[in-house]
Amino acid sequence: ILAGLLYIVCFVFGYAGFTEYYAMYGEAAGFWTKSFQTLQLFIMESAIEHDEIPVLLNITRFMAPVLLAGTILNLFLGTVIRRINLFIIKYRFKEHIIFCGLGYKSFLLIQDYVKAGENKIVVIEKDHENLLAGNIKDKRVRFIYGNAENPEILKKANITKTTTVFALTENDKTNIKITHNIIDIFNREDVEKKLKIILHVSDHFNMNIFKEFQERSVKNIDFHAFNIYQKIAAIVIDEYCPDKFRRFEGPDSEQCHILVHGLNRIGEHIIKEAIQLYHFADLRKPRITVVDERLDEKVTEFRFKIPFIDQIADMTFINSPVLFKDLKTTGIHDVSVCFICSETESQCYEIAKRYRQLFFKLKYKDITDVNEKEQPDLKLLEDPRIVMLLPRDPDILDLFVNFKSVTDFLHIDTFAFYTHVCNKKMIADDEDMTDNIAMQIHNIYLGLEEAELMPAWEKLTDREKDYNRYPARHLAIKLRHLNAAMVSATSDGIPFDVEKVPYEKRLVLAKMEHNRWIAEKILGSFMFFEEIADKELQSMLKSGLSLHKDIQPWEELTEQDRHKDNMMTDNIHTIVKALGEKLVKI
Repeated sequence: ILAGLLYIVCFVFGYAGFTEYYAMYGEAAGFWTKSFQTLQLFIMESAIEHDEIPVLLNITRFMAPVLLAGTILNLFLGTVIRRINLFIIKYRFKEHIIFCGLGYKSFLLIQDYVKAGENKIVVIEKDHENLLAGNIKDKRVRFIYGNAENPEILKKANITKTTTVFALTENDKTNIKITHNIIDIFNREDVEKKLKIILHVSDHFNMNIFKEFQERSVKNIDFHAFNIYQKIAAIVIDEYCPDKFRRFEGPDSEQCHILVHGLNRIGEHIIKEAIQLYHFADLRKPRITVVDERLDEKVTEFRFKIPFIDQIADMTFINSPVLFKDLKTTGIHDVSVCFICSETESQCYEIAKRYRQLFFKLKYKDITDVNEKEQPDLKLLEDPRIVMLLPRDPDILDLFVNFKSVTDFLHIDTFAFYTHVCNKKMIADDEDMTDNIAMQIHNIYLGLEEAELMPAWEKLTDREKDYNRYPARHLAIKLRHLNAAMVSATSDGIPFDVEKVPYEKRLVLAKMEHNRWIAEKILGSFMFFEEIADKELQSMLKSGLSLHKDIQPWEELTEQDRHKDNMMTDNIHTIVKALGEKLVKI
């Protein structure tokens, strides 16, 4: 842009100079003549015949050729630098990592790899003006500017010599297209090298496909999909589990009730994770109130994704103007945890503050209805827990030093989620925080030696891994019901003997597990189908058509099927021992 402006200024100066020149000597010249002579100045040619010339023309005589020479030199040097860069990538980058797209997710991941210092990195980015690129100074990171959907650009990144490719654009079609192009390159060039492709997938149905199938179309390419919002939601749902703040012990206790403001991508995953994890000793479905500014279209789309959600959760949808206008009919007085999932940080804060106002008024009204002389207490600000899920690291909010003191006073928690998830361990290695427990749960059914367990785990589909991860995460809820916790073997504490848990409590744990399992299956598109005599056909219907005979109330299960839910409780001590941990009372 600057070069273009300089050329325009130079041409205008030259034209004005020639106009003054011809007027000075009383000669006539037309528009095209003066324009042509101005252009000649750029190549150091002109039709100047007199010694005395105007100042503007004199300036242009020197400025024009210098500008042209600078442009040519800049293009030449730019081409040379790009060629050197490609030469270095081609001949010195092997076993490197390729990032397709430099968004915030990629930026944080690259920073994590740079800190580890183990790999060289190539970044393919379309935007030459991407500001994040300027924050990456390490010499081991090289940039190629172009479209990663172009196979030639992928070849320039030395795709056949790499170990891992990240396709992290915000567009699923782009990420899948990149994967197809890499597969085509490997097929055409008959590459035997093993490659791992990690792509970000936002669409609900696309993710289901990736979780469902394990066998890849190319034997030496393993592609793994992840959704950053699901990973974020998993961390948040575990961290702010309602039973950490209230007890849900029996049919007479209150029902678990959470509020989610914002039916966007992160809000949807918060809801789905809560439905799969929030199953407590009261044995009731979780109650979820969803608030948003424009609900009609969003709810239709949400129910299309999860058509049978009402079987596993008590859902209420409220337009936010209605909620903030009329508190009496909204039924939010018993909310345990409130998740704010707005699009910007400033929106998150403003909405969180509004909810604190509402909850304070409701709590104060509850106590004054009982005792008219009761005065407001700042403890009323503590319930329910309000959590802001900030879309990025602190941005506008980080400009103010007293922001945290205000949120602490209002008991509003902030969760800047990208930094918790965008790291090598969570995305590249696909290691969930509970994978060690999940592998032991998987081993309950296999009975393998420890050396055989990891290879067996790696052969599972992503969905099959999830089938073990969710009960692993739910183990903490079961232990809290028993007033116990799993800690390192060297920690202090009064030992807890799970073998002495009475039958009645074991039965409750088994029912909790069954309720959790049903929610998991229904969210995974399973449906109930009665038991049939042909066991082989029934197994095929379960694996191929997602029909399962056990998706029914506990009371209607056979003793053999109930035993599957009891196995989790019966083997808690086995899991704890295998992990080298111990149980203590809390």
